[in-house]
Amino acid sequence: MKDKYIIYFISRTKANMIKFIENKLKENDLTDLIPTHGNILTALYESDKKLTMKEISKKLVKISQQLLL
Repeated sequence: MKDKYIIYFISRTKANMIKFIENKLKENDLTDLIPTHGNILTALYESDKKLTMKEISKKLVKISQQLLL
């Protein structure tokens, strides 16, 4: 039963984070960006070279895996 509540709270927290980010983007007139662009921007920012779409995809998988740890 506790697992069910943990998943619920994680889901609610994620939804609230997305709403918060969307509001901050809107406040700063960054309406062309959405929260999921953040992972792509992070992958590009952390790289010291141009990345192909395949390289970006691999980095996004690594970022996602790190979030699950």
